[in-house]
Amino acid sequence: MLTQQIKTLSGITLGHDLAPRGVWKSDRPSVQAERRQSNRIAALLRTTAIHEAALRLTQLPPPRTALLPVNQSEKRQIQVNLSHPALHAGLDASDSEIESTAVTWETLIAVREALNQAIEREQTLSPDDALFLALQRVKTEVHRDMATRLAQGEKTVLRTPETVRPALVLAAQWYDNASRERDITSRNRVPHPGFVPLTPLRVPARWMTP
Repeated sequence: MLTQQIKTLSGITLGHDLAPRGVWKSDRPSVQAERRQSNRIAALLRTTAIHEAALRLTQLPPPRTALLPVNQSEKRQIQVNLSHPALHAGLDASDSEIESTAVTWETLIAVREALNQAIEREQTLSPDDALFLALQRVKTEVHRDMATRLAQGEKTVLRTPETVRPALVLAAQWYDNASRERDITSRNRVPHPGFVPLTPLRVPARWMTP
């Protein structure tokens, strides 16, 4: 899933494996040179991961309650330039990798926090002012993209039916609107809309009756 890819890529910059290594004057020149080179490569890998995570954010499907249809060719791309040549060779996900279902409000919040942490962490590590500002631009674009998605999405809650019953009945009971049955069946991949199982269901919180 794209959301998991984003969180995994964002986590790379927070791990210990690619953390900067100290370069001490007491070390031999060869050791100092080796560590500087290792730090440059680690920084490249971390910023590449952030770049890829930001690209995949633009490939997430629109919220389930999007106000306007989003054409695949018209998706707004986050523009980034992190001053590393390798970053211009982004690996766009193929059509088969695009998530087929809309992303929940809660998932978007989690993705935003993961990207925020990754970018802010990298900014504290960067000695390069230009790279710091480039990362800040990425962060601004991520927030703008997320703000749009969150404004169009719905916050959800978990709710368990009291008995096995049709989705139409649950929609009428929970929303006072039977036409919202798809908010129950599609979000939870209910096999048969006539028999909703007695399991916690992820459903929109808005308009839900007590």
